[in-house]
Amino acid sequence: MIKNEGKSIYNIHKDGKDISQVVSKLETVFDNRIPYSNLLAYYNTKGKTNQDIYLEDFTTWTKDTGTQQVMTYDNKQINITGVNSRTTAAQIWVPANTRPNGLRLKFNVSGINTLPAGNTMYFGTYSSNATTPLPAGSTIIDHDGEYEININPYTAVNSFRFKNATVLTGLNITIEQVATETILPDLTGNGYDLNLLGFDFSGMSGYGGYRDNLNTWTPSGNVQVINRTNSSFTIARTTNGNTWQITGSSGNAKTLKFNITADFYQAPGSTAYMYQFGWTTSTGTTMRTSITSDGEYEIPFENGTSGAGTWGIVAHTSASNQSPNLKIELLPDYPDALVFDGVKDFAQSVIQLPAFTDNNYTLILDADYLSNGRIIYIGGLYITKTATGFSWWNLNQNIRFNIPNGVIGYTNNKAYTIDGDIFINTNTITRNVSGILTVGGDSTTKAKIALRSMVIFNGVNLNYEQIMNCYTKMKNNTL
Repeated sequence: MIKNEGKSIYNIHKDGKDISQVVSKLETVFDNRIPYSNLLAYYNTKGKTNQDIYLEDFTTWTKDTGTQQVMTYDNKQINITGVNSRTTAAQIWVPANTRPNGLRLKFNVSGINTLPAGNTMYFGTYSSNATTPLPAGSTIIDHDGEYEININPYTAVNSFRFKNATVLTGLNITIEQVATETILPDLTGNGYDLNLLGFDFSGMSGYGGYRDNLNTWTPSGNVQVINRTNSSFTIARTTNGNTWQITGSSGNAKTLKFNITADFYQAPGSTAYMYQFGWTTSTGTTMRTSITSDGEYEIPFENGTSGAGTWGIVAHTSASNQSPNLKIELLPDYPDALVFDGVKDFAQSVIQLPAFTDNNYTLILDADYLSNGRIIYIGGLYITKTATGFSWWNLNQNIRFNIPNGVIGYTNNKAYTIDGDIFINTNTITRNVSGILTVGGDSTTKAKIALRSMVIFNGVNLNYEQIMNCYTKMKNNTL
């Protein structure tokens, strides 16, 4: 655009015509440019999901379908409650030759004290009987704590196993992956990455913000459910229709949004739809919504007359012995956002921010503020969401000012909010401020927010046009 304007100026000047309007426009373009040389830190959560923070998805592993174990698992965690037969029970394993580059996987184990003496749990390959030494490279799991294992890319079976075990009950052994991507990077490369602390990376704590956890839904014996995660599962096959297939978690009534895909929705030769969302209202009325095609569904689940109620997915008789590959995906409330739960979640920069040049800086956030509380803390500067707007407080200088929601512009300190999303404040309120950047609260006060992006400029106060230019690029992920 600037090159084109320059060419226009040249042509107009050559023709001897008035160029004042063009020059004025060009000056405005330059005035509204984003001062990238002053960009100190930039964070963006677009495209990130809770699944990204784990190297492995346990739901892609093969669970023994025999009588060898009592076990539940999801994408990040395995819980073993019993071993029912065989000397060397292969509980769950990596499908052969599916990890071509191999993998080093970290996980935490708890409950190993529930394993009776004389039995050994390990991760490794097959050991044929109780007296054979464990295979080379096996990792013995004999205490609670963190382990690191090697997944061999070519070994037929890499598995969690038990040696000397025949029948074991009363186990409560949990294997949980260690999250690997708990950093929100500073995209400028300046190194002010944020450590994400306290996040569950499920529900309303982590990326997206989900009102329910589909891993708490209970499949019946009439359905084969595969690829379970906190936010999705697939009904691979139904053996017996006209019954509940998946029962939802109990608790408060909630409206949930789903995205549905399937190979087919009606069995061959039938006009009936095979599956429905079902629930019971608080007055005892049975409600059903048929799943008829690919697309989004919004379901107002209720608790029912008993307070807990029954809700979930019901199958029509025509669903018997059908394999529709019906995928149920729970949609997030805040797509492309990192949701802080307002209780324990916060983020801190791995290194200190420098003192702001000439005590000037510009901070811009794209976020939804879901509760009152501390949003930002930097070395004595607090930015807080209040019932009426936002508050800045420089503890070092004991200077405070407030700005109401929706105000554009603030005369004294040139502070702005646009629809409650943008902040800028200048020298007086930021004097003597430097230190660790904390987002989402501090050690005592947390705020529930959904953060999509944030930028910090050092040593410059952007004007309103520059702010809007930057904000638009943040929204469009083009900064």
